[in-house]
Amino acid sequence: MRILGIETSCDETAAAVVEASSGKRLAFRVLSNVVASQVKIHAKTGGVVPEVAARAHAEAIIPIVRKALHEAGIRSQASGRRVDWLKSNPETLITNVPNCLDVIAVTAGPGLATSLLVGVEVARTLAWLWKKPLVAVNHLEGHAYANWLPSPQPSPTMKRSAALYVPPSGGQAPALQKWQGGSNVKFPALCLIVSGGHTELVLMRKHLDYKIIGETRDDAAGEAFDKVAKMLGLGYPGGPAVAALAEKFRHTRHSERNEESRSLRKGRDTSATPGATTSVVAGRATPQDDTAGVIFPRPMIDSPNFDFSFSGLKTAVLYYVRDLKKQNKMRPHGKLLESILAGVCASFEQAVVDVLVTKTVRAAKKYKVKTVMLGGGVAANARLRQSLVEAMKRHCLSSVVCLPDIRYTTDNAVMIAAVGYFHALKKDFISWDKLDIDPNWQLGKNIVGY
Repeated sequence: MRILGIETSCDETAAAVVEASSGKRLAFRVLSNVVASQVKIHAKTGGVVPEVAARAHAEAIIPIVRKALHEAGIRSQASGRRVDWLKSNPETLITNVPNCLDVIAVTAGPGLATSLLVGVEVARTLAWLWKKPLVAVNHLEGHAYANWLPSPQPSPTMKRSAALYVPPSGGQAPALQKWQGGSNVKFPALCLIVSGGHTELVLMRKHLDYKIIGETRDDAAGEAFDKVAKMLGLGYPGGPAVAALAEKFRHTRHSERNEESRSLRKGRDTSATPGATTSVVAGRATPQDDTAGVIFPRPMIDSPNFDFSFSGLKTAVLYYVRDLKKQNKMRPHGKLLESILAGVCASFEQAVVDVLVTKTVRAAKKYKVKTVMLGGGVAANARLRQSLVEAMKRHCLSSVVCLPDIRYTTDNAVMIAAVGYFHALKKDFISWDKLDIDPNWQLGKNIVGY
């Protein structure tokens, strides 16, 4: 089965063609994966402006769909010949019905209403023109099903984008294992979906069966990353910038500790560098040594449920940065000293990761899941990926930990097409004239029209 996926829920215009085989072993083959990012556009305003995003989607969507069909080598149903979808006129989409294209899957929510409309209208039109069945996909289930997609052969540079396996207690597993397109996912499964707009723990007892057991009560984790980055003057998108500085801070600290160890072995005195002490009062971190990272609060980490909250953590960072400015810990142009900036990023990132991992491990224990998965843009964060795997090993859980390929953590149409395949197996089609968007579509609920 071949599925055309279309994704326009926020600020990425994407189309992809995926081939699915359900013989003895489920396998996905990505025939094309085309994404037009709007990062440079929204960097000017420090965030996504819905009207601007919709306009960019409208300009890019037809060329993106044509390129996806071209790269997949889709032929004309009438002539059987390969169509040059790129060089021919846009009307080619009307005059040529694609051969061997079985289903169209499109993100119908949740997301920005004006952005969703662009993708849905194109999908509806193509479904009508080509007489192809249409599937409405929830954006969040797309992030979950990114764990079923194939990854390249692991290499030294791909260690963080291949699936890792956590063996039962006492077992020994290789550091890396080639991803087999979802064959390692066993039910019941638990998926931590972490993105700019959502933070949810989702229990899956079978395909397309979702139960939200925990979610954020205010800011999503990705949103907190972006807002903290903005406070620190790191620009947009903030997540990668915060993670990069945090990694730099940890690397520097590791080098310093190694140097101290070498000095101690040589009998030198290393007491010149003071240690770091911090305290947390009323959710506000108060550093005693600004050369080190500060311990920020971990909101709701000990709560008896699986919900999240990152608003208080964001506020703690705001107060801390404000206090630093009062202490004149600034460069001449008004920005924090880089060493302090990196420490703030590392401490903030660790606080977020600690909460996410603690809640996930606790849920995995309670529901006795066989698989733990990550999904969403924040799933690309190396600290989160590493910490989750280590925590599962430390708690001797027998669950398999699946980490999606880095390419499929951010918004893309490959994951939408993959979900479309499973819906198509159940004949979960919707008429082109009944499909509408739902910006607040909750995972596990039917969209209007089904």
